[in-house]
Amino acid sequence: YPCTFIGCGKVFTKPYNLKSHIKIHSSERPYKCQYCKARFTRGHDLNRHTRLHTGVKPFECQKCKKRFSRSDALSRHIKVEACIVSNFENKTNKKAQTGTKNA
Repeated sequence: YPCTFIGCGKVFTKPYNLKSHIKIHSSERPYKCQYCKARFTRGHDLNRHTRLHTGVKPFECQKCKKRFSRSDALSRHIKVEACIVSNFENKTNKKAQTGTKNA
């Protein structure tokens, strides 16, 4: 289900996701931030934005307990940044399996 707005190019696997996405191209922004002048087309975008003001961080790394305001930031921490605790545990486990000493 491709977005038909010129220059967008996004494609969705479900019609519901396309319908939700199309609202982004609309000038209608019914969801207003109570802390600043920002307005949003979708409620979940307002909720995500509000966490910037409130400091709420509901997403926690199970390894190091670091918290994040967005789920994609937690995913990036785990995959790309490779949590320091996870890296240490992985290196320790590999050394234990190969019989090498910790440096």
